[in-house]
Amino acid sequence: MNRKILVLVSISLLAMLIFPSCNNVDRTDYKSVAKLIDKSLQSQNLDLLKPLITVDGTSFDEFTKSTLNLFNKNKLTLIQVELSEHPMQISEGSKTIWINLYYRDERSNFYCIGALARQRDDGLIALGMSNTITIRNDNFSEYHKEWYETPYCPKIEISFESFWWSTFGFGNNLGFESVILRLKNNSFYNIDYIRFRLIVKNNNVTIFNQTIESYQRIFEGDMVDINIPALRNFYIGNFNRNTLHWSAELIEVRPKPKSWWEDKIEELKVISRKK
Repeated sequence: MNRKILVLVSISLLAMLIFPSCNNVDRTDYKSVAKLIDKSLQSQNLDLLKPLITVDGTSFDEFTKSTLNLFNKNKLTLIQVELSEHPMQISEGSKTIWINLYYRDERSNFYCIGALARQRDDGLIALGMSNTITIRNDNFSEYHKEWYETPYCPKIEISFESFWWSTFGFGNNLGFESVILRLKNNSFYNIDYIRFRLIVKNNNVTIFNQTIESYQRIFEGDMVDINIPALRNFYIGNFNRNTLHWSAELIEVRPKPKSWWEDKIEELKVISRKK
């Protein structure tokens, strides 16, 4: 009898040693929850998240499976944990949150692993929304590289206001003597370079279609006139204000603002060096 009791106690102690974090997660502390999420992903064992699942029949979505695959292919080191509120409110008495875990891989790429969760008024945290658990992954280093390799084109911040010209010739032998395009910088920063495509049509026939560049400084909120040298002494033939139509499409402005990912990566690099 004593031997049986001893065996049962030994098995119980062994179970506590193997699975301590599952039983001891503090659901009011997002860092404790993040620690369990990290352990689950690192060990490729989503069953460890069961203490954080409160709805029966909850499943893991494709984002979570992709994140699990990321950990399967890379050695990731946890650097920082942050909590942020999600703008979407799911139900009364709780708020939607992102538990963000920031990682670095062996090639010094940085990632954000975001777990979507609910935090009740009593502070308890549970994973999942509408029977689905989402743990997404974002490669900040890749986003940062793509940001700098792609021309900055804030179309909503640049407005092409008007198109002016003077002419030479007479009758049916007319042409542009000079052309000015007026545009406005609606952004909150100064522009040192702008590139756009200018298209001019006469009687619905395209007579000019070129990319225009200007290094004229455009201060925030200012309206400026850009000369179009390519249309100087440009012969057209017969035209008037009613037959002439123009359009401009922004391609790029410089300097490109600093990306949010760049600031975050620099912050993570500093934290990494301290560890």
